[in-house]
Amino acid sequence: MTVTVSAVAPAPTLTFTASPTTVTPGSASTLTWSATNVTTCIASGDWSGSKATGGSQSTGALSTVKTYTYTLRCIAPGGDITRSVTVSVSSVALAPTLTFTASPTTVTPGGASTLTWSSTNVTTCIASGDWSGSKATGGSQSTGALFSSKTYSLTCTGAGGSVNRSVTINVGTVTPAPTLIFTASPTTVSSGGSSMLNWSATNVTTCIASGDWTGSKALSGSQSTGVLTTVKTYTYTLRCIAAGGDIIRSVIVNVTPVVPVAPSIGTITADDCTIMVAGESECDTKVRWNAPGYINPKVYQGGKPLVFDLAVSPPGGYPTKMKFNTRTFRLYDNSIFGVVPGTDTSYTANIYCGPGLEMNTSGVCVMSTVGVTPLPANIDIIVEPSIIRSGDTTRVRVKVETSSPATCTHYGIQNSPGILTHDGSPSSQDWNLTTRPLMSTQIIKVKCVLDGLGIESEKEERINVIPNFEET
Repeated sequence: MTVTVSAVAPAPTLTFTASPTTVTPGSASTLTWSATNVTTCIASGDWSGSKATGGSQSTGALSTVKTYTYTLRCIAPGGDITRSVTVSVSSVALAPTLTFTASPTTVTPGGASTLTWSSTNVTTCIASGDWSGSKATGGSQSTGALFSSKTYSLTCTGAGGSVNRSVTINVGTVTPAPTLIFTASPTTVSSGGSSMLNWSATNVTTCIASGDWTGSKALSGSQSTGVLTTVKTYTYTLRCIAAGGDIIRSVIVNVTPVVPVAPSIGTITADDCTIMVAGESECDTKVRWNAPGYINPKVYQGGKPLVFDLAVSPPGGYPTKMKFNTRTFRLYDNSIFGVVPGTDTSYTANIYCGPGLEMNTSGVCVMSTVGVTPLPANIDIIVEPSIIRSGDTTRVRVKVETSSPATCTHYGIQNSPGILTHDGSPSSQDWNLTTRPLMSTQIIKVKCVLDGLGIESEKEERINVIPNFEET
């Protein structure tokens, strides 16, 4: 038996439109079409000729008041397909239309919105309200930074009359972000010991405890955990409620078994401390030690001698100041052979930064940068000399100060814009450039944008060029 398999030609498709479908005398419409599974297309009616299987074409100016018919027939193995569109020429002026929007319609102080508009059957558009001037019949424009609510109106006029639209952009208030600092000191205690919880919150209304403590808490304060006897990890959570969004912090306190200490082993501890002033790197602490049976007890702080030959610390502890790199205290018994085995012990205290502060990599408490918007880059342009003769070059020094990485572009100095990259280091960065030969007065500009933030700043300077006069 023989089986014959024949291919089935795919069905052709054809989309054919005219825009607009109604025009005034002397105006035109655009024909647009797209066909698939066809080999060729032929126009008839009020146009003619072979056409591509897809494209667009203007009707040209249509002056006669009538309805024009445009037909397109596309030939295909699967069968021909035909579509027609009509364009009416009306002696009556068409009514104007106008679409006018703002996005967004609500911004925070200093924010901006984009005005977008489009119109038909109009020739002119005039802005009024909180903007002004003649506008294109379609386009978009930024409002710039807004600090109060604004209303923007647009009136467009054509042969068929005028149309007016307005949009209002509201400027809301900025809700400050909540902050919460929550610590436990110490974070590890032996069974039977306790820890002190300290917290401080801003821009919140109330705080609620959960986990291994409960109840409503003040916006700042301190509270002891009480005696912790069970060997486990205790978790203390504090949730503070605010208009700008809730904030939650947790601390843990590890309780370890009591390890018996041999009477010959000394002990040393030091109080944790908190730096409350920005720019400071040290705070007051008290060191306590007990060295029973030590012959020559030595106490060191941060690798340097602190107290010698005192077996027990003074009542209340030995006062000293400590920094982040001097917060480890060491106690040992010294003999003519060096450190007595089994007597060497140490303790590392904690240093905290107070509310609104954070510790930098150098161990200094500085103002916290959380939630702070960086300032725009500060740009300075120095031209030496600023007046030159035609055809000469001059030196341009660009100086940029910013605490955030930034990309800067200079214009007018050379034949094409150039890029300058600032790494965000606190000190300013300089670039020394030479202009191309200048034939006339030149305005040079440097524009900087903070990377990832979009915060812009720019600076312009003028280079005056005077003509060369030949002596006669």
